Amino acid sequence: MNVVSFGMQDISGNIRAWYWNVAAAAGPGTLQCGVPTPVSVNGALTGVVAATPTAASYMNNPGFDITQVVNFIVDENFSWVGGPTPVPPPGQAIPRMWNYWYDVIVTPNPQVKPKDPVKWSQPPVQCGPRIFLGWDERSLQCKPPLLADDWLCIDKRPVTDIHWWGSFLKWAKPDKPLQIPVAFHIAIWTDVPKDPNDYKSFSHPGRLIWEHTCTAYQMQFVGYDKDPRKNLGTTDPTGAVLQPAVLDSCFQFYCKLPQSEWFYQEPGPCGRNIYWLSITAIYPPTAAEPPYPWGWKTRPHFFNDDAVRIANIQPDPTGINWPRQIGSQWASGDRLLEIGLAARCGLSEAEPR
Repeated sequence: MNVVSFGMQDISGNIRAWYWNVAAAAGPGTLQCGVPTPVSVNGALTGVVAATPTAASYMNNPGFDITQVVNFIVDENFSWVGGPTPVPPPGQAIPRMWNYWYDVIVTPNPQVKPKDPVKWSQPPVQCGPRIFLGWDERSLQCKPPLLADDWLCIDKRPVTDIHWWGSFLKWAKPDKPLQIPVAFHIAIWTDVPKDPNDYKSFSHPGRLIWEHTCTAYQMQFVGYDKDPRKNLGTTDPTGAVLQPAVLDSCFQFYCKLPQSEWFYQEPGPCGRNIYWLSITAIYPPTAAEPPYPWGWKTRPHFFNDDAVRIANIQPDPTGINWPRQIGSQWASGDRLLEIGLAARCGLSEAEPR
């Protein structure tokens, strides 16, 4: 077998399909023989870039109507095999369509982020079609550490919604795992600048001044992580330099804040102020830690100082120091510095028109 295809067939029999070459090693348009590989197709797109990994070629009947798709079809070596398979309801899998294709799942593809004016944006770095350079740092409500990153606020208009990127560690499918967070805790902290007289110091969050628990968040699959720490600088037995490994599925998350929860910045020097944003996933308190815990995606350095892990906080006015709440203060933590790569967390915050 050296070529595989996946296609959609509408009610009139018209087909839209993608194919990949199959060889001993993976590459552009090529899947590695004998290695299970998650493949996804974004129905909102056309062409080879609609597929992840990118397809070798794309075929489309001009009369094809994606709103009338009734069957999935697959082939091997340019021969359709197994017969048409009815499209399963969203979230339900086709266990095995044929030798190569199995666990085929349909996931709705909603519009996550409205096109509001942006107050601050530092999305993850894309290094290929739907491939993002970075890894995910665990950040859970139930226990430290929690992740935080700094951002610059330059006007008085409020933050009304937030979207960010993350993954479920070791989860590599385009659909979401069965156990996802019931909510996300989002908090904003003041800034403690680095000490210019201490080369070991770094800026970090100060005091927690705003928080919101988002239970009505949205999420959608957007691609895969490419972790620069995996294989970086190593070689295979032939001496070839290995490229960073493509690992977890990447999802974009979005939270629209109720107007009563909008965040308004305090006046700063020249109308500018630096804040820190922390995001943690909340799972049911009675549940064990999920097999695929949530993590916040990193990206190369973008602004000011690096993202941080908050390991300990000082007691707040109620005397409870974890989980944190309004009044909690930084006690200790560390920067996200890995193999010389200064890591930031991918996020965007929007303001009203």
